[in-house]
Amino acid sequence: MNNKKNSPPIKKKRIMESYDSSSHIYDKRYKKIQYEKFALILKDLILANKIILDAGCGTGLFFEYVLKNKKETISYSFFSFVGIDISLKMIEKFKEKLLNQNSKIFQNIHLIMADLENLPFRSNIFNIAISVTSYQNLPDLTKGLNETIRVARNHASFIISILKKKLDKINFLKNMKKYFQGVELIEDKEKTLEDLIIKAHLIK
Repeated sequence: MNNKKNSPPIKKKRIMESYDSSSHIYDKRYKKIQYEKFALILKDLILANKIILDAGCGTGLFFEYVLKNKKETISYSFFSFVGIDISLKMIEKFKEKLLNQNSKIFQNIHLIMADLENLPFRSNIFNIAISVTSYQNLPDLTKGLNETIRVARNHASFIISILKKKLDKINFLKNMKKYFQGVELIEDKEKTLEDLIIKAHLIK
C-alpha cells in the first residue's frame, strides 16, 4: 500500500536521489571549494568542549577539514559531533572515511540520516550549529532554520552558508536578526565564493 502522507515531498525525494547518485564523485567535484568555506567558518571558532551539529554533513568534508587543520583543538577535550544528511549514500561515504582512520575521537561521532526540517532531537542540545550549502535545498528554508534554532542552545554559535543566487539577502538577514545577535557576513577577500556565509549567536 502506498502511503502518500508519509512519503517525502517531491523536491526532497529528488534531492535525495541526486545526492545518492553523485556521492561517489562529490569530493572530487566540490572538495576544494568547500574547503575554502570551511577555512572562513573555522576562523576563531572554538570546537573543544562543544556539542556540534553539522546540518547537511554530506560525505564528511567539514569533519575531514577539522581533522587536518584543527585536530589539536579537539584531540584531548570533550568533543561530540553529530552529522545529519538526507542522503544515505553520502552518510555511507562519511562512515567509510571514519573506518579508515584510527582515533579515539571517533567514538564521539554520530551520523544520522534525517530531514533538516524535522530534526530527531530534543530542544536545546547543541553549542555549535553549522550548515554549509544545504538550506537552499529545502522546500521550506524557514522551517529548516527554525528546527536548527530549536535544537541549539541559548548563545550557541550558528554558522551557515547559502548559495547567493538562491537567497533574498536583505530579507534573510532581516529575519536572522530577530533570533540572533552579532550577525556577521563572512566573505573571502576575492569575493569569488558562491555562498553567503553568516555567523551569529543564538538568543532565545
